[in-house]
Amino acid sequence: MGHLAACRAARVAALSLGLLLLAGCSPASPVAVDDSVSPSTQATRSTTESAVSPSPQTVALPADLSFEAGSELELGDWETGWAESLGSTVGFSVESPDDGNGSFAYADDATGCRLSFYQGTITDLDMTKDDRTISDELLTIWMTNNGGLTPEQVAANAYDDVAAQYPGEGTVATRTIWGTGADGGSLLVSARVFGALGGGVSVTILCPSGTDAQSELNSLMGKYLAIQVEAATGK
Repeated sequence: MGHLAACRAARVAALSLGLLLLAGCSPASPVAVDDSVSPSTQATRSTTESAVSPSPQTVALPADLSFEAGSELELGDWETGWAESLGSTVGFSVESPDDGNGSFAYADDATGCRLSFYQGTITDLDMTKDDRTISDELLTIWMTNNGGLTPEQVAANAYDDVAAQYPGEGTVATRTIWGTGADGGSLLVSARVFGALGGGVSVTILCPSGTDAQSELNSLMGKYLAIQVEAATGK
């Protein structure tokens, strides 16, 4: 899918054998933005230092950006990507810097978890479908490459999740799938595709035995990590 296809091989190594899917899981605690630590902007576009306010013609974002609300966004009015501060946070190491195609990764030195991110345009999924469906299709791409799962298995085990919204204190609806491997490690993939904007974001977390990937995501979301959705430059 454009940039996305080029970075598939860089994703985490497979938990392909003995992957036990854990269906219907939800975050251990609600997502809340910690204003004491503001995520730095890591968007696919060129980032400006100053905040950009929507023009009078741009519809304001809802506090909780649901899958349904995403269909109301206008291409060219909004830009999305990851907002994160892991690269400047003690205890995290850069595993691979942004490759220019929207892929980058960090390691949590304390837990041993590896976090691989994608942000950017998507060209080989049907963007006329609803955001929940397309987000599941993106999960399927990652999981068939990394977990050996079928689309049917992904559809049966993915669950509704939320990420922190940045800027602001709202949330963004996401789809997540989580499982454990025969070695006791865990793998989580969480994604949100904005069909109206032709792109999306995903994070893949691979943790060793003894560390839960969902707990890793919960511990970072809102404090060091959020999905950025803001008015396009010049709007």
